[in-house]
Amino acid sequence: MLDLEITESVLNDNVGYIKRECDRMIKLGYHIWLDDFGSGYSSLNTIAEYEFHVLKLDLVFLKNLKHNPKTRTLMTYIINGAKEMGLSPLCEGVETAEQYEFLKTTGCERAQGFYFGKAMPMNETREFTRAKGMFWEKS
Repeated sequence: MLDLEITESVLNDNVGYIKRECDRMIKLGYHIWLDDFGSGYSSLNTIAEYEFHVLKLDLVFLKNLKHNPKTRTLMTYIINGAKEMGLSPLCEGVETAEQYEFLKTTGCERAQGFYFGKAMPMNETREFTRAKGMFWEKS
């Protein structure tokens, strides 16, 4: 029930060590999420060389959505490419219904951001999700 996130920027540091540790964690049963994809020096080749389970697109993409029409095309390409490679795409920074609707049209399977709720203490989170008809797994 524990997934590990690694930021895109870390992949450029001590490449061999990071790759070995990611492989080791996967063998132990952990899922690895690549966080902040697109925020720095993105390399599509990196996605092919590592075994990630979730690709988290940085919130910079959604922030640029209104200002640059090419962003829609780029996001759709990344989301579809991730799915084709067996990765589950997740987009960070969803703040509006319009952004969420766009993500649904691209086939983005996961989203997070203030549109769904703000960060809150655990007890408030449980109440918030319960009120929305969601449930928590039993541990």
